Amino acid sequence: VSDTLTYIWDFGDGTTPSETTSATVTHVYSSAGTFTSTLTVRDNHGATSGPATVGIQVDTSQNHAPTAAIAADVTAGPAPLTVKFDGGASNDPDVSDTLTYIWDFGDGTTPSETTSATVTHVYSSAGTFTSTLTVRDNHGATSGPASVSIRVDTSSIVPENMVEPAITGVTRVGNTLSASNGTWNGSEPVEFSYQWLRCDVLGNDCVPILGAMEATYMLTPDDFGSSIRVTVMATNTAGSGLATSDRTPRVKHQCSADSCTD
Repeated sequence: VSDTLTYIWDFGDGTTPSETTSATVTHVYSSAGTFTSTLTVRDNHGATSGPATVGIQVDTSQNHAPTAAIAADVTAGPAPLTVKFDGGASNDPDVSDTLTYIWDFGDGTTPSETTSATVTHVYSSAGTFTSTLTVRDNHGATSGPASVSIRVDTSSIVPENMVEPAITGVTRVGNTLSASNGTWNGSEPVEFSYQWLRCDVLGNDCVPILGAMEATYMLTPDDFGSSIRVTVMATNTAGSGLATSDRTPRVKHQCSADSCTD
């Protein structure tokens, strides 16, 4: 029970065997191959054990660092802006490696680590931010950064009509009328859509004209005796606003030959 042991290590790779009084030892195999590492122990009376062995396989391959790639489904918009980031194009040349994705959204929030190649982040304030992705493989090798710029604008304002739309053109069957958009306040960009209305001569009791949804409208025989109005819808990311023009004069008969000049 009072005996002490000396440990004799032969690493099997041609290096000099090592003796230690510690039961553990570290050795670096610098070349590829299959090696048999052997341990014998000797007590302080000189008695020596039989050998114990373990096989060591050293491969020629070495780990390679991965490469990061980042994409965003939107790169600009009003606050709060929700962005889905995708690192799916990141890759590792060591095909069996797995990746961890480290996201820094550039807005002062805490970076996030995921095992998924996608993540969603909400930018709550206006500014231009650089979002960065690095990827780390399961051996600890880390890529360089990949980045994308995100521009967050101030909150969008719903369009508000300041000057109502107007209709130009001669109100006679067969002629084409044109609608102006009017003047609007609100955040850009604004898209416009149209609905022409057939009304009585006073501009009341209006009904939508089927299919008349462009910025121009050609008067038909069904419009004879009526007045015409147009409703313009202005739309941006915050919502929509509506405005309707004043009525036109009463629609006249279509001209034939030189029977009329207007």
